[in-house]
Order: sequence, then structure tokens, then C-alpha cells
Amino acid sequence: MNFKFLMLVLPLSVIMQLATVKQAAAQDSAAKPAKQKKQEKLKELPDPLSIGWRKNLAIADKLFEQGSIYNGLHYYEAAVTKNPSKTFIYHYLADGNRVLRDYKTANKYYKVLVDMDTAKHADLPDLFFYALTDKYIGNFEKAKLEFELFDRYA
Repeated sequence: MNFKFLMLVLPLSVIMQLATVKQAAAQDSAAKPAKQKKQEKLKELPDPLSIGWRKNLAIADKLFEQGSIYNGLHYYEAAVTKNPSKTFIYHYLADGNRVLRDYKTANKYYKVLVDMDTAKHADLPDLFFYALTDKYIGNFEKAKLEFELFDRYA
């Protein structure tokens, strides 16, 4: 676009708007191939039930790092179904669901973590988030008792 000619004919504000529109169009055309590549990568992911728990864990970790928490949770769930003795996976499931504001599911996983830790009370954040998710889903009396228990051990 010949800006020298336009400066003679159009006011400066209109020229700046034209330049901004041109830049935005160039950015959109550059973003489309990246978006297509990202969608292609998501198509390449294997079915969580068809691979082992370690591979599920690796894929879920990568998805969490990329910010795809919802997709990563499917792989964590498959990993914990195949190997329920790995308790650290429950942390990922509980925290991921809490971040996604699925408090009912997060509460279920926090309950598993709190029940595993009843003797030691070493994982106080789990107890706190268990009480908090109980509060969010409407179990106020139960949440109050859990917050008091948390306050006692903290």
C-alpha cells in the first residue's frame, strides 16, 4: 500500500487504522497454520486405555504443561485405574479438577488423599482443599468440621 499517496488524500487517523488492519490480517494468516498444527497434534494422541500407565502419565504431564488440563485429566484417570497404588496421581487429579472448577470430582479425589493420610496428617493442604471443595459443593457442616480439623493440625 502506498502510504505517501494516501497521506495527501486521507487524514492521518484513517491511514493508521488501515495500517493496523493490515497488520492484524498478517498476524491472523500467520496464526492459522500454528492453530492447525496444534489440532493435528491433538489428533495424534493415543487412546488412554490402550497404553500403559507410565505412558499415560507422561502424556498427561505434557498436556498439563501445555495448559490442556481437561485432556490431561483423561490420561491421569487412565493411569490411576491401571495402577491405583501410585498415590501422587491422585494429587494431579484433585488439583486439576479443582482448577477446572469441577469441585464434586475434586472433592472425591481429595477424600481419597485425606483417607490415605489419616494417621500422619502430613498432607495438610489436601485436608484444606477437601474442606474447601466440600464448602463449594454445599456441604457446609461437613466443611466446618474439616476446617476445624485442619486448624487443629496446622
